[in-house]
Amino acid sequence: MSIDDLRLTSRTDLVAEMKRQEQVIGSARARQLELLRELFRRSWVSEGTDVNRLARDLDVSRRTASELLETARRTPEESPQMLDLKSGDASFDRTFALAKLFMAGGRDPEMSQAASRDIAGVNRLATQIRRVRRRDERQAHSERHVRTWLSLDESAGFLAGQFGALDWHTVTAALDRRADEIPQTAGTR
Repeated sequence: MSIDDLRLTSRTDLVAEMKRQEQVIGSARARQLELLRELFRRSWVSEGTDVNRLARDLDVSRRTASELLETARRTPEESPQMLDLKSGDASFDRTFALAKLFMAGGRDPEMSQAASRDIAGVNRLATQIRRVRRRDERQAHSERHVRTWLSLDESAGFLAGQFGALDWHTVTAALDRRADEIPQTAGTR
């Protein structure tokens, strides 16, 4: 279609054509995943396969390279997700979101739920069921800290810290409640 033809095409037809092109892209991504798996079988991993190398080799963003690697590693070759990607029934973005859901601990019930959700919904589902591993828990614990100090003239105090999400909400809620109890005086915040 020429530019003039596109200007005369209805919005519905333009969206339909974009969907057809997304199917072509999905099929091409499925082929890339097959090629990546073959590279894995040939010990490409032992040669230092990483996101940066793949991004450089394919001339794509680091994010695209990461998504390709993770999807290739996490989506079985003959899984329904791969078959849908190959046939154009699913986009690469949906296939990647489903791979993330699986990595988060999603199994058959969650994968069935994901079928009726948009990609953002699949990502939310993955976040909801993500299992905290012992290593993650230890790391989060080791990264938490609070530092307090007083200025030399003791006219101001300072507080700095790093918290996990639940601790952060607890601390900020307590500070907000306490801030409402402090009377406001002229010239102070």
